[in-house]
Amino acid sequence: MPVLSLEEIRQLSYDALRRCGANEKHATAVALELMDAEAEGIRNVGLGYIHLYLNHLKCGKVVGDAKPEIVRQSAAATLVNARHGFCHTAYLHAEEALIEATLREGVGMLAIQQSYSAGVLGWFVRRLAQRGLVSLMFANSSKAVAAHGGKVPFFGTNPFAFGSQGMVTLR
Repeated sequence: MPVLSLEEIRQLSYDALRRCGANEKHATAVALELMDAEAEGIRNVGLGYIHLYLNHLKCGKVVGDAKPEIVRQSAAATLVNARHGFCHTAYLHAEEALIEATLREGVGMLAIQQSYSAGVLGWFVRRLAQRGLVSLMFANSSKAVAAHGGKVPFFGTNPFAFGSQGMVTLR
């Protein structure tokens, strides 16, 4: 079985995303997250997940040329509408506003609405940790787990992550 370098994984992901309808910004952001997921050994949401991204781009479940927009902002909070594009691109669109608000106010919050899957949440909190910030991230989840004794998925997996300099924890 061939072994791909991280750069080959990033380029392969980028090329596939572009061929399936993602614009340059979306393909760049998602390819970086997929590469980082593979680097961390989180293959189920790395290359193991890319087929969903590609199929959902092709069928229109995710909008490959969506332009995220900051729709509301206060001193410490920012709301971004991803316009049914990738969460990664919406996050990057507002990352500097989040960091500036946090440094100015001592706390900052970013909420993203109408976005597609966030993938590995550690990708987001690691970026903030590298900038010297402590962060928490939460995401919604589709029904994936049955209740005790049940057979039908009812609960999401309730993904969350937190990070600070020198430490990023994924759950």
